[in-house]
Parts: sequence; C-alpha cells; structure tokens
Amino acid sequence: MLNTVNVVEGSENKELAEAFINWHLSQEAQEASAKAKIDSPVNVSVELTEEEAEGITYGEETIKSLQLLDMEYVNAESANWIDRWNREIAN
Repeated sequence: MLNTVNVVEGSENKELAEAFINWHLSQEAQEASAKAKIDSPVNVSVELTEEEAEGITYGEETIKSLQLLDMEYVNAESANWIDRWNREIAN
C-alpha cells in the first residue's frame, strides 16, 4: 500500500517517477485502490457506490466530519511522546 509518493531529490529517473505518481493519482488506480479497501481516493473524479465507499474516507459529508489534528500541538509534544514510548514500550 502506498500512502504517499514522492520524487527523491536528485533522482536520475525524475520523469519516470513523475509518471508513476501521475498513474498512482489517476482515476483508474485510485478507484481500484478504493474498491479493494486499500486506501481512500484523493482523486475527486473517483465515484463509488455507497457499498464501495463503506469503511473508507470518501464523500463530502465524511470529509466534512473529519476531526483534524492540531499540528502545532502535535509538533510541540512529539519529542515527549517519543521519549515516553521509548521508556515505556521500546525498552
């Protein structure tokens, strides 16, 4: 499963990487991924039935109901959370 795709800085195959990204974002690939319940589509051209959309993030109502993280808070606390994880879980 791919959740993000990026072109590596200095890539010798930048055009090929960009072509792969374009394919990954295509309606065809996004629809197949969504129908297989692999990932939620980001391509707004993808249309799913109610049954196909069940269990994934899809549709205007679902998007509007999402609770977004306060990234300022997350960034400020992440070092503390990592330290706690390392103390309590990892070691």
